[in-house]
Amino acid sequence: MKTCSVLVRFPGNPFSFNALLPDIHAASAAGALLEEGHDTQVWDLGTLDTMERLFPARYRGVLERIADPMMEGGMPSAGAVLQTVVQRGSLDRAFASRCEKLCAELAETLAGQRGLHFVGFSLTAAEDAAVAVRVARRLREERPEALLVVFGPYAEAFAAVEDVESRGAFDCYVVADPEFVLPRWAGVLGNRVAWASVANLAYAVGARLHWTAKRRAVESEEPP
Repeated sequence: MKTCSVLVRFPGNPFSFNALLPDIHAASAAGALLEEGHDTQVWDLGTLDTMERLFPARYRGVLERIADPMMEGGMPSAGAVLQTVVQRGSLDRAFASRCEKLCAELAETLAGQRGLHFVGFSLTAAEDAAVAVRVARRLREERPEALLVVFGPYAEAFAAVEDVESRGAFDCYVVADPEFVLPRWAGVLGNRVAWASVANLAYAVGARLHWTAKRRAVESEEPP
């Protein structure tokens, strides 16, 4: 079957250097899906625009004023320490609020995509998981028929430690080689029984996760 999908990357720490690098995992998976005749696109939020939205220049200025005295090595007064604590708390709340708003906007935009079969969330680090869960929860409410899948370097670890907050947010986890696994999974998307034949997947069966066979060199399964 031909599917329509969006592969999303939303860095949980948008200020790290790695967050601004292109997501090769999403790009390679998208290329493999396109090669198999599927319709997909990559939405990578690891950009300077995202960083600016989450942490505008006026907030960065406040942070610099907090950090500069500490960098100079002087002993701050008790009043300065208290002011720093208050300002830091204010910055944290502002960041959380902006992140929540961006998650809501992303979920709404995804929900508006026509003919959407699944959304893939690329997890390149542990901190990416929390924002992926937020978006997935909202998207599930608006497009319950769309399947939600996790892939990337942190996908296997995330599946293994799935907790109360994340349980039920995703339909399956690609735990290795997304460029090989995602096209195969997409090919049997509508037949959940056939998911068991796709290596390197974890998906819910009742209240537990079922793990399919693990094969690192998935391409070796192809007949000569």
